[in-house]
Amino acid sequence: MNAELTTLIRNHPLLMRRTRFVSQAQPGERVLRVFCRPQHCLVVSEPFTPDAVAQSVGTNGDKEFLFAIFPAGPGTQVERCQDAQGWLIGSHDNHDGVLEVAVREDRMLWKAGRAAFLGPPERADEALAPLIEFAFVEGQIRRLEAEVDAAWTACHGHISLTHQVMSKDVARWPAVNEMTRRVTLCRMDCCDLRRQLESPSAELSAAARQVYGDLCAGARLADRLAAMEARINAMMSLYSAANDRLSAYSYFRREWWLEVWIILVIIAELAVIFLQLWLAGWK
Repeated sequence: MNAELTTLIRNHPLLMRRTRFVSQAQPGERVLRVFCRPQHCLVVSEPFTPDAVAQSVGTNGDKEFLFAIFPAGPGTQVERCQDAQGWLIGSHDNHDGVLEVAVREDRMLWKAGRAAFLGPPERADEALAPLIEFAFVEGQIRRLEAEVDAAWTACHGHISLTHQVMSKDVARWPAVNEMTRRVTLCRMDCCDLRRQLESPSAELSAAARQVYGDLCAGARLADRLAAMEARINAMMSLYSAANDRLSAYSYFRREWWLEVWIILVIIAELAVIFLQLWLAGWK
């Protein structure tokens, strides 16, 4: 696979950059974009060599992506498109998840972690700007989907707490509180992503916004976000009920023991009174 990829890149001239989402830029790195929500990150870009590409077939799609420019003209569009598709899917021969959008009269292909621009290099920036916006939102949605999937699996073990709480279940309250925190953070991230999805950067041109919208539609980001929101709402309802049940049971148990102690104190006082009366009568 590495040899094939290196040969492909060397036989077909292209320009390549590695774009990363980082928490802090290193000295000398040029910051292209700053995102504040749902996670603060900086976007930096750097040249990438064919040998480095061959050693980095799989990239971390929610933290970085490779952007390759396949110079294409009217007579080489089909051939360059085939080259780009081969580079995107590698040796897996799996076209699932590959998106194709128009960038004015040029084309761009995307698959998680990689993007290929087919057109003159001087027009590549028109594709890179909306691609950065899209890659950030898509990567954050993918990250959040993994977190929601993990929380969804964990919450199945807490279903019984919504309708029947026993004394032993009070020990599970810290775990319920932690899950409540995690689900709440997921809900807040969803709100931020919804806003980011529907209101991209004002710095994008009208053409860039069109490309961004086409990428979001092709990746079904709105549908994926809506599906997550439905699951999060279900989990919020579950943990709201579980917390209410645990709170009510804990309050009941404390009140029960308090009432028991009150009764015991009253019995003790009555016993003392009867003892005093008995001693007074005996004398």
